[in-house]
Amino acid sequence: MAWQIGVSQTVPVICYLEGVETAPTAPITTTVNVAGAGFDAATNDATDEADGAVSVVLTDAEVGAWGFVRVEGANGSIGLQSYTAEGDYTVARAENLDELDAGNLPAEVAAVPTAAQNATAVQEFDAAPYEATADTGTRAIELLCASRGAVAGRMSVAGDVLTIYEVDGVTPMETYTLTPAGGPYTARTP
Repeated sequence: MAWQIGVSQTVPVICYLEGVETAPTAPITTTVNVAGAGFDAATNDATDEADGAVSVVLTDAEVGAWGFVRVEGANGSIGLQSYTAEGDYTVARAENLDELDAGNLPAEVAAVPTAAQNATAVQEFDAAPYEATADTGTRAIELLCASRGAVAGRMSVAGDVLTIYEVDGVTPMETYTLTPAGGPYTARTP
């Protein structure tokens, strides 16, 4: 979860002395710059975490949209860490997300068709009312296969009969009688 503006956070800081991770020695100065307001003393002191790592707990007031935490030791070891936070995460939003995680979807979301339901609807779509030359019962998947004959199947003409094959290229899917009988036939694009 992203940091939130106005919510206390612990900032990890690595301190260095001449390029080597080094724990700062007392007295340690810990400052924070909230959203460019300048460095001020942090409310809480840095806590040594070992091997040059320290942590600083920022108060709610010290967490703005962005900022910096600076830690300086008497030995010259220094660490600087930036942070960013966002302001639109609320308790109510968190509870809503918890409900979604638990599978409790609002009715309007639960009613959205699944991918499988959409695929079935496309396959069973009757295009006859939209294409004057389509046979009654022509499905969108059949038209798709016909339009992609060279890719998703094949088409062949024998005499005055056009046959459109399934994706396997062997099983006939649809046959159409071509007119005028005996040709000539011309191709047209939809």
